[in-house]
Amino acid sequence: MSRRATSIIGLVLVASGVPALGIEGRIPIFTQTTITDSGSYIVTQDISVAAGDGITITAGEVTLDLNGHTLSLPAGVGNGVFIGSGNDSFRITNGRIIGGDIGVRTDIAGVGALVVEDLEVATSSYGLYLWAQSVTVSRSTFLGNQVLVRGPSAASPVTARMVGNVFVGEDYTSLYLQYCQDSEIGGNRIMESGFRGILLANCPGSRIHDNLISYATVGTLDGVAIGVSSHGNQISDNVIHRFDIGIRADSSGNRISGNVIQQSGSAEGLYRGGIVIYGSRNLIEGNQIEGGASCGVSFQSGSANAYRGNMLRGNSLGGICGLSNTDAGGNIF
Repeated sequence: MSRRATSIIGLVLVASGVPALGIEGRIPIFTQTTITDSGSYIVTQDISVAAGDGITITAGEVTLDLNGHTLSLPAGVGNGVFIGSGNDSFRITNGRIIGGDIGVRTDIAGVGALVVEDLEVATSSYGLYLWAQSVTVSRSTFLGNQVLVRGPSAASPVTARMVGNVFVGEDYTSLYLQYCQDSEIGGNRIMESGFRGILLANCPGSRIHDNLISYATVGTLDGVAIGVSSHGNQISDNVIHRFDIGIRADSSGNRISGNVIQQSGSAEGLYRGGIVIYGSRNLIEGNQIEGGASCGVSFQSGSANAYRGNMLRGNSLGGICGLSNTDAGGNIF
């Protein structure tokens, strides 16, 4: 087919209201819109939205590439990208969402699988508000907002993978996972959290590892908090600075190992500290906890916990506080 004929067909498609194919056969988006058909879409310019959601997706099996562009909304109003419910897969990549209330949001009935990668999101409430069966978030930056990922229910949990992201300046909980299982939170930087760095609620069998979690001044609540029904997790090799509680485990059967926790605790006493345990049968090993205003490790309730091989010097109220549990040896006080 000649170049001239191809150009004429493209003009006819545009004139008829059907979008012509864009880069690499993807469908171009250049304004506020609703995606009603499956396919691969690419944003071709910055989009400024006066009211409502920026891009709404009602079809399944959609890939949306922001292509390095910015989707701007009025402050505190609307969703950058809203995804309707369905047992389908979605991918949102490569751009910025500025303003608005929520960056990427799914319907509360949940979706099948969702991948979010290479985004920068600066919204007022949530960077992501996702209900799904499977979620992967990677290489993204969230500025001044919370990321919430959850399954539709405890009986229908999400499997989440949150790796290589940056969270800055959220005044409540930076990363909140609820109704999840077999999930991974690794290699993230969480800075200036105003309340908690990471919170797991009803999330058994997950791994939290190699994260840097810090706050500018001592006094914010938890670096990592593991809720009552979140049993059997591994929390390892994280670096946590300047929280009232470095790691709090309200659940049982967790392994907490190899973490470096500094300047934790407060003058409020024994229920603050580097690691605070409320559950049973937790193993605390190989952690370095120092410079705290209260305890290195504090056992507040539960039983049959064990601790071994921890470095616990330099904490104002002592290395081990609270209820008696098993000293399995090798601790340095």
